[in-house]
Amino acid sequence: MALALTTALAFAMQTPPWRWGVEACDMLSWNLVAAVLVAGLGLAALGRFAAGLPWMVRLGLLAGLGAVSGGVYLALYPHCIHGFFADVDPRIRPIWLNYVQEVRPINVVLKRNLGDGMERIAPWALGGVAWLLLGVRAESRRDFAYWLNGLCLALGIAAAAGAIRMTGYAEWFGVPVVSAAAAEVLAWSGYRNWLAVVLAAAVASPVTASGIASQTAVRIASLLPSKSHAKPSVQVRGSKKKPAPVDRCFDINAYETLDDAEPAGTVLGEVDLGPFVLANTDHSALAGPYHRMSWGILRAHAILKAPADGASADLARQAGVAYVVECRMHAGHGDRADMAKTSLQKRLDAGQPPGWLQPLSVRTDPLQVYRVLAPGQVAGPAPAPPAKAAPPKAASPKAAKA
Repeated sequence: MALALTTALAFAMQTPPWRWGVEACDMLSWNLVAAVLVAGLGLAALGRFAAGLPWMVRLGLLAGLGAVSGGVYLALYPHCIHGFFADVDPRIRPIWLNYVQEVRPINVVLKRNLGDGMERIAPWALGGVAWLLLGVRAESRRDFAYWLNGLCLALGIAAAAGAIRMTGYAEWFGVPVVSAAAAEVLAWSGYRNWLAVVLAAAVASPVTASGIASQTAVRIASLLPSKSHAKPSVQVRGSKKKPAPVDRCFDINAYETLDDAEPAGTVLGEVDLGPFVLANTDHSALAGPYHRMSWGILRAHAILKAPADGASADLARQAGVAYVVECRMHAGHGDRADMAKTSLQKRLDAGQPPGWLQPLSVRTDPLQVYRVLAPGQVAGPAPAPPAKAAPPKAASPKAAKA
């Protein structure tokens, strides 16, 4: 009852009335609300009227209720049979969506960055080990809650393995069994004072497990043959001799030059920079990492993919672009995979802007900012870096004594 009623209440509170009849696959829409209402009210009815029936009959009724709920969901919007992103323009998948970290399966994450993958797997493994440890006791194995929690943990791990944005389910279902297992270990060892409890909580924390797994994976990766375990689209790790370069393109200070540029206008750049342009400046962004804004992603990609000395200028002006931003730290990102060396994006990554872009930032700035010039205008040189202040002269020995 709580599931059904709170879902309906949340939908009514957050959704404007004129959108109550809109179906969708990627949000709390009417078709999903109807399915949850059927499932929640159906479960309440089964719990009230079917409690005395044999368990096989109750299991069959439960399966039937699930089928009816799913049928309602698809009957109201059949397109959702293709998944959560059924309404997404398929053209943005190879140029952006396939490179989004949170929707990657765990095997891809492990392949691209061993440390990051192990860090995510560690809480799942910790929960699984804790569940098996609790199962040593026959009393636990006779407890329905033990098997229910194990099933939820397994479903959470399966969901997280398919898309790492679902990792939270595996972690939260693992928390109860990890806590119970830590308490069991304390009981077996005879330690029950507050210090032992604090230490057990620290050792059994998923945060601890993630940190240990990540650092272990980094050490292992450094011993393997020279094969890249960290693609440019994820965090690049350094070594003691040569620390990894720091990506400052998402820092607030990196947008000062763009914020000072007048007048306010539309900014073209890689899709991930869009939200930072909106948050840190008075300008607009042509594209942002939102799958419902496929039109902006496609148009921005077309401009950046076009020849820098050819069609890109006309396309940018037609789109009303006033400024272009570029982060050289992202030169290896997947959104450049289908671009030629002569494309606008590749030229900017190489520090070779075309003549119709006027540099506004110093060449050493992490985020390069350009103004789109009118047809016929030619760009001038980039601003010179600020002169370093001369060091103060050392005082003479006599002055020092004085």
